[in-house]
Order: sequence, then C-alpha cells, then structure tokens
Amino acid sequence: MRVSAATPVPGGAGRPAAPDAQAATSLALDLLRTGRPEEARAVLDAVDETSLDERAVAPVLLARLATLNFGLGRTEAADRAFAAARRRLRDPALTGALVAQQAYHLAMRGECRRALAVLGAAPRPRPAGTADPMAVAARATALTQLGRCGQAAALCDAALDAGADLSAEARSALRLARHTAGLLSGDTAWTRERIPAAAAARGEPRGADLALLGLCLAQAERVGGALTRAAGLARDAAAHAAGTCLRAVAAGEIAHLAALRGDLAEAERALATARRAASPAIRLAGFWAELAEPWVAALRDGRPAGAAAALALAGRARAAGAHGFELLALHDVVRLAPPRSAACRRAAARLADLAVAFEGELAEAAAAHAGAAAGGDAAALSAASAELERIGMPLHAAEAAAQAAEVLVATGRPIQARAAHARAWFLSARCDGARTPALAGVQAPRLTNREAQVAGLAAGGLPSKRIAAMLTMSVRTVDNHLRAVYTKLGITGRAELAKVGLRPPSGARGSAEAPTRR
Repeated sequence: MRVSAATPVPGGAGRPAAPDAQAATSLALDLLRTGRPEEARAVLDAVDETSLDERAVAPVLLARLATLNFGLGRTEAADRAFAAARRRLRDPALTGALVAQQAYHLAMRGECRRALAVLGAAPRPRPAGTADPMAVAARATALTQLGRCGQAAALCDAALDAGADLSAEARSALRLARHTAGLLSGDTAWTRERIPAAAAARGEPRGADLALLGLCLAQAERVGGALTRAAGLARDAAAHAAGTCLRAVAAGEIAHLAALRGDLAEAERALATARRAASPAIRLAGFWAELAEPWVAALRDGRPAGAAAALALAGRARAAGAHGFELLALHDVVRLAPPRSAACRRAAARLADLAVAFEGELAEAAAAHAGAAAGGDAAALSAASAELERIGMPLHAAEAAAQAAEVLVATGRPIQARAAHARAWFLSARCDGARTPALAGVQAPRLTNREAQVAGLAAGGLPSKRIAAMLTMSVRTVDNHLRAVYTKLGITGRAELAKVGLRPPSGARGSAEAPTRR
C-alpha cells in the first residue's frame, strides 16, 4: 500500500491494527523522503506497537530507525532503538532485515569494517541466495571503501536486476553503492546510462530519492569535465534535498564545482551551507562535500594551502577507513601541489599502496600521475595525461599536461613545453571554463582561424588533398598552414595533432567521410 504525504492514516474503531501500522509506515517514509522527519516520527509514535505481532511491527521499527538515523541525525538514539528492536524480534527473517538496516547505517557513518562484521555475524538468509537488499547495499558500500569496487558493483547489479519489488529505500541505497563503486574504479558508464532512466521513471523517485540520483549524475559529469551541466544538476538536487540529510552533500557538490570554475564567492557560500547541514548519519557520503574544501582553499589562499587541505582530508578519510575518499583526496593533492613538492611525494607514496589494493583503473592512473609529478618527470606526466584522458577524465588530463609543461619550462625545454601547453589548453577547453590552479598559466595556442580549421581536419585523419578540396584552397596552402601549426604547437607532424588534444570537427574523420567533390 502506498500512501502519499497528504493522505491521512487509516484508523478508528473496528479497524484491525496491522493495516494502521502499514499505512503509518508508508506515510512516515514518504514524509522522511520529502524532508519532514519530525512529522514522520510523530506518525510512527502514534502507532500502538503493543498490539502488533512481530510481522506487523517490524516495518514500523525499521521506519523508526531510518527516521531517527537519517532523518533526525540522532545516531545514538537510533542505536538504542535498534537494540530494543533486536530484543523484541525473534523471527530470523525479520531479524535479518533489522541487522541489514543496522549494517547500512554503520556503513553510511563510515564504519565500514564494523558493518561487514555485523553482516558476517548475522544469520544466513533463508532460503539461500535471498539476501536482504539493504544488506547487499551495506556490503557493497563497505567493500568499495576497501578497494573491492568490482565485487561491490557486481553485488549491486545482481540485486537491482533481480529486484522488481524493491522498496524505494533499498533501490536508492543500491544505486548509490553502485554509482560509488563505478566512480572509484574510474568508470562512470553505469551512472550515465542508468541514472537518467531512473530519474525519469514513472511513479518514482521523489524528494531525497530524486536528489540522490541528481547528485550521482552531477558527480559523474564533473569527473567527465562537463562542469556547467554538473552545476545545474547539483542545484536541482539541492532543491530536492531540502530538509534531508543529503542537503550537505548537494551543497558540497555546488561548492566543488564553483571552485573548479574559479567562482570563490559561490564556492564559499555553498561550503558554509554544507558545513551547517552535515549529518553524522551519512559521515561517509559527507566526504563528497569535504572534497570541495581543498579547492576552495586553493582558490582563496593559493596552491600550497589547497594541497595542505587535501592532505589533511586524506588523513581524516584514512582514519575513518574511507579509503576510496582517501584516494580521491590524495589525487587532489597531486593536482594542486607543484611537481617535485613534498606534498606530491607524500601523496605518491600512499597512492602507490592504494593502487595495489583498489580494483579498477582510477587508482592506477592516480598513482602514475602522482609518481610522475613527485619525480618531476615530464614524459611520465604526459603519459599520465593520456591515460587520464582515456578513462574519461579530461580535466585531470589537462592538469597533468600543464604540469608536464611546467617541468619542461623549468628544465629549459621550451619547444616541448609548447606541445604540453597546447595539450593542456585543448583538453581544458572541453571542460566548460575550468579554472583550476594547475591551468592558471595555460594560454590558447595562437592559431589563426584558418590554421585551427586545417589542423582540426588533419587531426581527424584527412589528407591534405581532401582538406584542400573541402576548404577550396591548394594543397600547398594546406601544407603551409600545417607547418605553421606544428611550429606554434611545438610538434613535428600531423600524427601528433591528436596527441596534443586537437579534435576534428564532427563528422570530419577520414574513414567516415564520403569523398568530397571539387
């Protein structure tokens, strides 16, 4: 039975107790989802639990736990309520659902190893293979922070694909866990493919559920360099998250994106909101908001301050056992600190360890970037830039290229530095006006409009004769333009055009075009 937030709870003389409890539970969860936890608690408090049997009272107890923990942020009260509920319930299936909820609460608070211990001590589901979806979400959330991203993703995929009758709460928990596992392994494809469809599904989601989907997509777009689209998604998510524990995460995402675009005023306002709204119930997800802090510090006080803030954040995440967020914070150290700095060396040493522990391509790419920056190795920084671009992180790739240029200039290699600068520019141009500290010295290559046009077509693999026909000029003129481009970009031939980040115009790749008539 589904009851909207505007629907009164059935009751009155002659009505059985169980339907009252069912309607009250449904209403309370709707109120919780739409940011009205005090009202949700009042609805649940009105239920006469003493008259209910175990099966009827269990959903009420679970809703009360969620309201206390996620809605009101009263984690200690939620733990006491859990202990009381555990004493009351005897049925193994109901106890299993209760333990699954407790484990998820622990995982979202950042107590990942404890969550796994609770699940490990729980009775096995009966029949075999029917694990509670909240238990799956808890396990996947914890495993991701321990580096087992592939295993976590597989668990979530199986539960989501098999769970046509999942509750809204379980579905949201599984989606969040699956999104995080993908993001921390360097793969945002699942989020980009599945989240938009989920957001458009009829009958769901609403309130906090819709905010969560928007935040997942905003984070994926940020990683992919689509900063303007990500900012719009984050603002929409913040509107849906009003009154919920996700408000801090949404505000933190807005702050992060504003800082990456160089808007200090908006970044500081949003970060202040995130700090005020922080909830101990989602300490783990709260790290998403804290990832904005180093970028705000760098924008306000300079790169060393930003790098120091990122190192401090990495330390807090490591102490909490949130190693996925430690990984992200350490990579931010590398992005913010100058090459060869002590901060880079510290980050590189720890990222080398995390690259061994973490499944997926992100940890390896971050460790390679860190090692190259720590050693001041321009060639390795260029290779790291190429790898970061390959896995769909153009802003990170642009920053690695800019660092390569910084090293090349410092070591007296200005021609090679031009190529690295050009690559940093062309990559950053894909990222909606990103203005991060590493890109501060990057300027647009001084190509004329015609040179840029010719170079773009050549980067797509078109031969000079074909370009000449398309642009109504001689082959010699095309080649002259290309020689000028090579000199300005610090490269030696057309094979390097794509390497510096030049992209051909849409449809202008040599293998896909029909011959052009004169």
